[in-house]
Formats: sequence, structure tokens, C-alpha cells
Amino acid sequence: MRAKQMLATMSHEIRSPLSGVVSMAEILSNTKLDWEQRQLLDVMLSSGDLVLQIINDILDLSKVESGCKSILVNYIKTNFNYLESNLEVAYD
Repeated sequence: MRAKQMLATMSHEIRSPLSGVVSMAEILSNTKLDWEQRQLLDVMLSSGDLVLQIINDILDLSKVESGCKSILVNYIKTNFNYLESNLEVAYD
């Protein structure tokens, strides 16, 4: 259990500064850049987003394994039911 808590804590500690870097890169993307700079920035943004997604997945997994599983299952069921009802309305 300690390892899972440590992993969750580390993930939170990494996510905050990484979110700052990605946010600043998004601001930079709204400035005038040449083609090569734009290409490099696109790689930076996509890489940062992928790392953030991995961190979020780790945090989600640690929540599920720490006993929040029922909350997650209820959330998924609620969203699925909402999606299902909207699909029924759209195709009726």
C-alpha cells in the first residue's frame, strides 16, 4: 500500500510542473513562429500531453486500487446510461 501511495504522490508532484510547461507552450503557440519552431512546439505539446495522460492514468489506477473503485464504477455507469439514452433519442 505504501508503494501505491508513493506513486500517487510522485505523480501529483510531477503533474503540476508539467502542466505549467504545457500551458506555457500553449501560450507560445499563439505567437508568431517560423515553420521549424512550430514543428518543434507541436512535438513539445503532444509529448507533454502524452506524459500528462500517463500520469492521470496512474493516478486513476491508484484511486481504483485504493478503494475508490465503487465511485469510479458508479461514475462510469452514470455516464454510460446518459450516453445510451442520448443515442436512443438520436436514433429514434
